[in-house]
Amino acid sequence: MAVKTGLIIIKSEHETNLTLEREIRIYYYLIGQPCPFGDVAWRLYDTYGLPVDLTQLMSEEKGLSFDMAVYEEPKKSRRSACYPVAAV
Repeated sequence: MAVKTGLIIIKSEHETNLTLEREIRIYYYLIGQPCPFGDVAWRLYDTYGLPVDLTQLMSEEKGLSFDMAVYEEPKKSRRSACYPVAAV
């Protein structure tokens, strides 16, 4: 039983690493696109689940500016679309 559990954990770690590698490749592709960087960060989070703090850290390492306000705009739009306020 312990061997099976260990294999499941190893497989899960491997899949997580593959997902993270894919997200990082997408990040490097998107930073070459002509759009506000906060929008890129939102798309990475919303579509692929890449945490914004990791995106921000990778951007700072590349010397790119990161505008959190631009990130927050589509986030608020998505939230209001998913959770509309009940009419009174």
